[in-house]
Amino acid sequence: MVGHRALAVQLQIEDASVVKRYTERAKTAYEYAWEIRDAYGYHPFEDAEWRRKFRAFLHGRAWTGAEGPVALFNQAVGWLRRHRVLLPVYRRQMNRQLTV
Repeated sequence: MVGHRALAVQLQIEDASVVKRYTERAKTAYEYAWEIRDAYGYHPFEDAEWRRKFRAFLHGRAWTGAEGPVALFNQAVGWLRRHRVLLPVYRRQMNRQLTV
């Protein structure tokens, strides 16, 4: 609870238990992740349109490129980053980090 007290002092909140309850709220981490995603123009991987665009890119690369699986993976990650599509593993890690 020491961390909660210090944060309450910094935020000038008299009752530190309010801060503790706020951090224990299940949806808090997701709300911040969604705000960050929207503020910086990122798209969730689950978005059907972006997933379709990604699959079209990947399909085209796989059939026309002569690169191996590692290069294809690197191209896929690059495409997702350029188009600001959150990588599924990163999203899980981000959500886990925000809830800790």
